[in-house]
Amino acid sequence: MLLQCLAGQGYAAGDQVAGATLPLATRVMTDLGDHHATFWQRPELTAAWTAWLPCLSSPEFLDYDATSFAASWPRFRTRFPGAVAALSPVLRDALDGGAFLPGAKRLLHQLGTGPLTLLHGDLRLDNVMHRATQAMNSSRDAAGIKAAYIDMGDCAAGRGAFDVAYCLSVSLDTQLRRQAEDKLLHAYADRLQRRSSGVGGAVHGRPVAYSSDELHTDYGAATTYALCLAVNLGGSAHLDTAPERKRRLAAAMATRACAAVADARGETFL
Repeated sequence: MLLQCLAGQGYAAGDQVAGATLPLATRVMTDLGDHHATFWQRPELTAAWTAWLPCLSSPEFLDYDATSFAASWPRFRTRFPGAVAALSPVLRDALDGGAFLPGAKRLLHQLGTGPLTLLHGDLRLDNVMHRATQAMNSSRDAAGIKAAYIDMGDCAAGRGAFDVAYCLSVSLDTQLRRQAEDKLLHAYADRLQRRSSGVGGAVHGRPVAYSSDELHTDYGAATTYALCLAVNLGGSAHLDTAPERKRRLAAAMATRACAAVADARGETFL
């Protein structure tokens, strides 16, 4: 019903294989800043909502990707040697020797500590419905795009950089991400601060205290962890017989995630 309603209003599904345009990526980062500011350090995240809302540091998340990672990595490396070649020798050794996963789980635990907000949890372009508005004056105009976000079955409490890093590392063509990464991080951080300290004052009485250095450190850590997600899809035992679109998605995520981890110097976070 939700998808029918959105489609009836002119919204179309995002295409993660093709990748986000800069205006759409900017719209997502701006919306994400608004959303994270709204739920920033809300007491319900560690109280009333914990009965149904997991935290990134909870067993549900810490163990989820680990259950298949060890088996997925050898298949991933065989299927996508070009993507793996972008990783540093140190990181490849950690992946081959089994040291990567414990380090990645430590990163996820770190991302599940405060300051907490409400995460989408699976924020990638396939989960972004969007449409152009009458205000859109050019293909570079993010203000002329409206977006709606679906599939929040993995929502969780955690640091906002988790959503930011996962989205940018697997939903943008590598060249575009490299060109626009700083701009997109600034768009997120700027809206996070504006939403909390602009007209009306702090969100729920809790101003956002999240420095640029903290954001960039968490972004690198989350980008490194996001490699687990790409590996588990690309190393799936059933990928070779999966629909073509899923195989193309796995290939795109493999290339983009490995390049993003290499650019973030992921080995320094483990």
